Amino acid sequence: MPPALAEAIALWSAAHGRRPTIWRKGVDQFSEQFGGFKLCVPRRGKPWVNVPLLEKIAAARQVDVLGEAWDFCLITTLLQIVEYFRKTKREEVLRKIRILRDCTSCVFKANEAKTDSTALELANRYGFGITTTVQVVGLA
Repeated sequence: MPPALAEAIALWSAAHGRRPTIWRKGVDQFSEQFGGFKLCVPRRGKPWVNVPLLEKIAAARQVDVLGEAWDFCLITTLLQIVEYFRKTKREEVLRKIRILRDCTSCVFKANEAKTDSTALELANRYGFGITTTVQVVGLA
């Protein structure tokens, strides 16, 4: 994790008396993992879907989604969250999701409009929030 990000998280955590859940994806050397919850290639003996992490989302009050590769990894992560909670018939969980759009960036600028459109469609259908850090901290 970049030092500036680690410092920002530590300051936020101290100011709010809360600890965020941070996870790393793509740590299985035998399978790609574009989204945060599923391996691209299932492997024997390895869980294909990270159900414990998805259940942490179900138990959380609010879930902020942000990160790099908005046009690949992040939108895939959102689609995986939707898929899981639709399959488990708990779409109400999806209203806890808040995308911090100013904390994302596309690998390819040409993909930005399509990815934003997909996210807006998800937001409208499932109640995701799409906001910015400035709005979240109350400076807007």
